[in-house]
Amino acid sequence: MKKIIAIIILFCLSITTYSQNYKQRLDSLEFEIKKIEKKQTNIVNQIDLHQKRYRTGVFVSLSGTFITVISAVVINPNNPMYYVGTITGSILGVSGCFISLNSFKFLKKDFDYIDFSKSRYDTNKTSRYDMYKNE
Repeated sequence: MKKIIAIIILFCLSITTYSQNYKQRLDSLEFEIKKIEKKQTNIVNQIDLHQKRYRTGVFVSLSGTFITVISAVVINPNNPMYYVGTITGSILGVSGCFISLNSFKFLKKDFDYIDFSKSRYDTNKTSRYDMYKNE
């Protein structure tokens, strides 16, 4: 009888410890899911910022090109507005290109955690610069 009671008590204790471990695993999984969801929303926000900045740059660049073409075709080269339109359109075109190229900085922010210093194909498990240290 004492053996049966001892077995039942051990069984109950093992169930409680298992349930505690199960709760800890659930808590850690919930934490990981929340962390992944935060990363996902961060990436989506960065992509939205990139699209907004890129579209702005393309619009500025196209409007500058349009102003340049209109001033070069329509206005007489002897008129001083010819140079004002051409120079203004060129500046707008170049600045639009810089704005659209600068929009890619929003996509690079989340990739800082990737470590490119170690190659997984390196058989010696040393970097390529280590072979020159002794020389």
